[in-house]
Amino acid sequence: MTVADERRFPKSNIAAPAPVPVTMMDRAHRNDPDHGAWWASISMEPDGRRGLTDVSQHRLTPSQGQRGAAQPGEAAEVADRRRQRQRQALVVLAAIQFMLVLDIAVVVVALPKIQADLHFSHAGSAWVINGYVLMAGGFLLLGGRLSDIFGRRRLFLAGVLVFGVGSVLCGAADSSSMLVASRFVQGAGEAMAGPAGLGMIPVLFPDSRERMRALGLWFTVAGIAGASGTVISGALTGVNWRWIFYINIPVVVFALVAVPRVLPESRMARESHRIDLPGAVTAAAGPTAVVYGLLQAARYSWGSWQVLVPLLGGSRCSRSWSRWKPAPPIR
Repeated sequence: MTVADERRFPKSNIAAPAPVPVTMMDRAHRNDPDHGAWWASISMEPDGRRGLTDVSQHRLTPSQGQRGAAQPGEAAEVADRRRQRQRQALVVLAAIQFMLVLDIAVVVVALPKIQADLHFSHAGSAWVINGYVLMAGGFLLLGGRLSDIFGRRRLFLAGVLVFGVGSVLCGAADSSSMLVASRFVQGAGEAMAGPAGLGMIPVLFPDSRERMRALGLWFTVAGIAGASGTVISGALTGVNWRWIFYINIPVVVFALVAVPRVLPESRMARESHRIDLPGAVTAAAGPTAVVYGLLQAARYSWGSWQVLVPLLGGSRCSRSWSRWKPAPPIR
């Protein structure tokens, strides 16, 4: 090389920095070794600018990250295992959703037999359905908030367990009051498990197309459960009406065993963990009082206090809930 060439192409003693791995792993998968980690490398461009090069096809497990980049065959195996785990988790969530929706309509056919065996009044028998629906719908927002704070998988398991206990109590009920109280317990379990299960679907399926397919399947299963409730109720009532509640026990046991294996824990990262208890109470008390007042109208006149007090009180609670705005958290 001539002197002119050396002036034109000067040597440089500055070496480009080595690629630095940057973890791109979601918080929900940090404690799950099967989910591995996504990597990216920071490289130095020829003009001196730093660029972020995505190498997510080289998805490494913690043990592989110490040896270097994963081979294409290993990456495909990890991706297949991840998809299989997603399908398993979706099956568990869909099975629980089927059970939760089924218990709304499964008592319709069995209600006359329940009314005769437990000596329900005509107005009181409506609480077998209304108790479950009002409790589940009234505390649905609170259940979603609690799952964001304490973890969706944890609250999902707690809700399924509460629902299973309520199902056992419903099947073993020997009085009308015990059955109605047990149906309220079932509704509380649904209020915890329902929003937590729905909130885990975006965590399991970060891709928008896969998420929409999973949500479509989840809602389809819910629709099938609502439509098949009367059919299942008629088949089980012919044997014994208590089996419409006992049939939930195998599904609950399956969920308690499978959920810790296939569902990751996730929660929403927020500075404030404030729980709106006044809003939750008024949201549940308003519709419950209104329904109670309407049922009382079957026994008393519309102008009696037995009807007016629940109706006015429920309306007041509903208005308070709609206007309630929680105060900002104190920093």
